[in-house]
Amino acid sequence: DRFWLGMALTLFLSLMGAYLDAFRSFPTAATHAPPAGGQIPANSTMATRNLPLSAAGFALALAATVVYIFLLRGGLDPAAWLLIALLSLLAAFYRLQPVDLAHSGYGEFLLAVGMAGLLPSLAFVLQQGEFHRLLAMSTTPLVGLAFAQQLVGELQSYASDLKKGRRNLMVRAGWALGMRIHDASLLAALAAGALAYLAGLPSAVARATLVVLPLAAAQLWQMHRIRAGAPPPWRWLRINGHAMLWIHLYLQYAGYLLV
Repeated sequence: DRFWLGMALTLFLSLMGAYLDAFRSFPTAATHAPPAGGQIPANSTMATRNLPLSAAGFALALAATVVYIFLLRGGLDPAAWLLIALLSLLAAFYRLQPVDLAHSGYGEFLLAVGMAGLLPSLAFVLQQGEFHRLLAMSTTPLVGLAFAQQLVGELQSYASDLKKGRRNLMVRAGWALGMRIHDASLLAALAAGALAYLAGLPSAVARATLVVLPLAAAQLWQMHRIRAGAPPPWRWLRINGHAMLWIHLYLQYAGYLLV
């Protein structure tokens, strides 16, 4: 039941973040065409704009209800409280002013840490009650792969984001430096997997990094070709980015089952 309650908690926090994102994007994303010979009432527009904010509040209330159920069933450990607080702050302020992490220049990395690091850490802590050194060893390569995957998407939409004034990491850094950051993220993920093995990560788990090494090398080569002027294979880059992350995750899971 702790697994399912944890799944519900993260789902509600994700919904809260999505609704806050919709609320933040409303003024630029929505267009209101007035009816013929008239105008849309101001109160109607305001009610439509506030609808995602109300939905975000409802999702937060559901998340709080799950936390209350945990308290009724024996409480939460301090580590779980810390992770829940960090995930809640990330979901709330990723696109919401005045923080707006998505356009801060480092929001992509924080999102990768949240999705690939904090979420599996919360799942483990809810069921075991404490952290474990193998947890960081397992999740650090995933953070690097998730971060690189986000940068591929931002590179594809670079021209559009630049035109619309979006200040994400790729726009702030420029496409050339942004691609270097992508490459460094992939290399850091591979290095983290190798160091984890040397630090005691079971070989059956660490083998996941070795398996995705050819995919990472192919992606680094494609980025080099793009910098040299070759046409970008966007579809291949997206598929390869997803494949690296999910193959690594699956092989880690299978490795722990075999240990």
